Amino acid sequence: MASPIRLAAIYRELESALDEYREAKEQFVAARVRYQSAKEKFAGIRKLAADMLPRKDWLDWQDKHPAVEFMGMPIGDAIVGALINKAIETASDAVQNKTEFRPHMFIDEIVAALEQGGFEFRGLTPRREINAALLKLDGVTKWKGAYKATEADEIFRKFETYSEEPEGEKAADASV
Repeated sequence: MASPIRLAAIYRELESALDEYREAKEQFVAARVRYQSAKEKFAGIRKLAADMLPRKDWLDWQDKHPAVEFMGMPIGDAIVGALINKAIETASDAVQNKTEFRPHMFIDEIVAALEQGGFEFRGLTPRREINAALLKLDGVTKWKGAYKATEADEIFRKFETYSEEPEGEKAADASV
């Protein structure tokens, strides 16, 4: 049988650990509420800024803050955004460098793009979350196991048209 001194010591340690746990849990819950509140506020202000700022200013701000591009967004919007970004990047490259236009992304590439842009997956299986979202997502086209923004070909045509315009017309377009 354990001595009364040892039992008293373990009870004190158990109570102390319980108190420490309760305090840490309260701090964790409060921090989670503050975090969620800040996240929701940021998402709302970002949406308002996207609607209010001139397009060029909004794009400049986004370029300066790539780590929050998809933060607080619904997963479908983030996926479509990543696929549109891919279409823009590859259209620009294809037109400037005369390379093949490849706007498609595999699920692993979408996961990487969303994580890089600050998207927070709900669980530990981001590929599953992306796959589930893609099953019912408008604005996305599947092709040989990869995905592209439905408007990718239109984006490419705009880049082609813009690159074919004479320099004077480009300058006039840029000033509008």
